[in-house]
Amino acid sequence: EIYTLSLHDALPISIIMVGCGVVVVSVVTTALLSVLQTTLMLGVGSIATMYKERQQDFNRRLSFYRCTHPLTISYRDDYWGDRILDVSDYRAWIRRQQEKKAEAKRNSGRFRINKTT
Repeated sequence: EIYTLSLHDALPISIIMVGCGVVVVSVVTTALLSVLQTTLMLGVGSIATMYKERQQDFNRRLSFYRCTHPLTISYRDDYWGDRILDVSDYRAWIRRQQEKKAEAKRNSGRFRINKTT
């Protein structure tokens, strides 16, 4: 004997199957998104930390090499290193700062200000 389902009998089964499918898809999607978010947060956090450390190291190096003698500073200078875009710019900036320090050292005896009281 062959058992056939009528539309009336198949409707509850199809509703249950579709409902289970929706639940499974939503659970899997939520799980994948949470794993992806956690992975990205860990990755982006470490990248941000590395970038911050590199930026602080770069600023320390600029402060170390920067010539702060008042007679060598002008408005045209790249005092803060804003125009440094790559390693060759950085090296050229260091050379200019070293030249300014040498010039300031050579000229330090010439421009002494006498204090009068």
